[in-house]
Amino acid sequence: VLSGPGRLAGVSNGDPTSHEWLKSDSVATWGGLARGFVQVTLDCTSAGRAALAVIDVDAARAPTRVVADASACGTAPIVVAARVQGLGEATLSIGVSVDTAKDGVVAVAAASGSNGFAYLANFIG
Repeated sequence: VLSGPGRLAGVSNGDPTSHEWLKSDSVATWGGLARGFVQVTLDCTSAGRAALAVIDVDAARAPTRVVADASACGTAPIVVAARVQGLGEATLSIGVSVDTAKDGVVAVAAASGSNGFAYLANFIG
């Protein structure tokens, strides 16, 4: 993670026989695939976070900092870089939002299901 409120939580390549450590910062590709898992480091939207910010005695040691006031949170993107030997580097910018009504899990799922697409629409069986 180059910048923004995120950290690398782990990596994987999808190989079911791999014994590589998932919390590493690198992984051998399998079938040309490698994945990085990014975790946010600021919680500005969870319900009850104001109470959690007061009672969490280990907050300073946690990988995610709870912010009681969402207006104190920025929306700078999380910028991630990936490097492959012989291919160079690629960067990815992950958007950050504090608007749960528009960008929260439920809102995104509802919007995704409203386009008429259904996995089982043509299922015969």
